[in-house]
Amino acid sequence: MRWRILSAAASVLLTALVAWSLGWMVWLSLPWPASEPLPVTVPTAILPPTVTPVQVSAAGTRFPTNVPHSPPMATAPATATAVSVNDTLPTATFTPVPVAATTVEPVAAESDRFILVDQDAQRMRIFENGHEVRIIPVSTGRPVTNAFTPPWQGTVGDDWGSGAFRNSGLYSDFMWFLFPGPEGSILIHSVPYQKQGAEKQYDRLDALGVEPVSNGCVRISPEDAAWLKQWNPVGVPIEITRWSGKISSP
Repeated sequence: MRWRILSAAASVLLTALVAWSLGWMVWLSLPWPASEPLPVTVPTAILPPTVTPVQVSAAGTRFPTNVPHSPPMATAPATATAVSVNDTLPTATFTPVPVAATTVEPVAAESDRFILVDQDAQRMRIFENGHEVRIIPVSTGRPVTNAFTPPWQGTVGDDWGSGAFRNSGLYSDFMWFLFPGPEGSILIHSVPYQKQGAEKQYDRLDALGVEPVSNGCVRISPEDAAWLKQWNPVGVPIEITRWSGKISSP
């Protein structure tokens, strides 16, 4: 009886052992899942900095205060391109925008030239484009009634060329009209001379730049008159200053 009980227990234990072994073998034969990869963080693509666009208006061009610029070309915004982390960043592309042209009004033809006759200094000063280009010694009218040169502003008149002075026997090779005077026309002219055969005898060349000796006109040397002829003073604004000395009776 006892033997039968032990035999049955052994049979049950053996059956359980076999079942456990079979189950273990089946479990080992099942496929294992592949290992999961570790998560990889991909850096965000680096983009070029944003460039502030330039605004161009009818009144002119405004440039950003923090961006170097060189007028008259305005700068457009940069075009950004996404790149991978291993690529070289591209250079931002700028598209030039032309600035509207400014219309410049033409300057009057004679406004850049000017003549000043300083009677106290006995000098004629020639100006062009704001610069003094020549100083010419002169001799203006004698400081006596009906002979002195009055102060005056106007423009140089016609070129009278060469000719003789009325009732004087004197000649001049260069003459420009200024304005009518009490005893005749007031001119700019080269120093008058008398003809002595083939020679010219000039009247008081030594007075140029020193003292007023004419009858109201503005005398200059023949050499300065030839230069003035080339410069062409016709139509040029001129001012003759007042003689500050005493005007006496003849």
